[in-house]
Amino acid sequence: MDDYEKDVCNIVTSFKSTDNCMLEMTKEKFEQLEKIYTDIKKRKAEKAQKKEKALFKNLKFTGNGNLPPENFRTLSLIPSPEELEINFQPYLRSAKLFKPYYNCEHYLDVQFRLLREDLISPLRTGIEETKTGKSRMHCYKNVKIIELALHLSSGEYIHYVEIHESQIRLCKKTLKMFSLLCLSSDKYQTEFLFASVADREDCLIHDGKIGIKFESDYEIDFSKEYQMVESPAYFEAYRHTGTQMRL
Repeated sequence: MDDYEKDVCNIVTSFKSTDNCMLEMTKEKFEQLEKIYTDIKKRKAEKAQKKEKALFKNLKFTGNGNLPPENFRTLSLIPSPEELEINFQPYLRSAKLFKPYYNCEHYLDVQFRLLREDLISPLRTGIEETKTGKSRMHCYKNVKIIELALHLSSGEYIHYVEIHESQIRLCKKTLKMFSLLCLSSDKYQTEFLFASVADREDCLIHDGKIGIKFESDYEIDFSKEYQMVESPAYFEAYRHTGTQMRL
């Protein structure tokens, strides 16, 4: 992030905390500033994506020719910490377009691993960018896990988290139901806690809270503050397809 972007970001964040105290004219100017900042950020992200596509345009993926290291049915859609390392090389084989697959198992193995990497790859890149302060993913800081409570609609126990007041406006547009989240209290060095959005009613969002369901039995420390990123891939679609492929 350039220095001027940091300055604008700091100004936007500061004014959000005093939103109710602003004169109407000042508020309009602030909203114009926020829109300009958002547009610049969007254009920079689009430019970076075009550059990335141009870089890989002429590369042809052939995949790994060795036998699979494990049965694909034993793989979880949730990545391990090692798989989120930016230099991690997943075992993948290219889809066959002009030649037949050996059998149904071969087809399912190839397609499931490609599907899984399609889910994990943007998360891997986004978390690495978060470490350098240049993330294109939605990133929430100073998130607190405040309680475990029964979710009446599903009958399941879920955790509720509190979003910092400066980011409440952002979470109204993001954090969609069933989106995949990754939380960490050590800036994604060793801790990766995966969860999906389970409750985002308007009354909760208004108070800066959402309900999340963790994807594993993690040891939760309620005294810590976490960073939380939202995967750009719609997790529920991958979950449904991946589950059916592993039957």
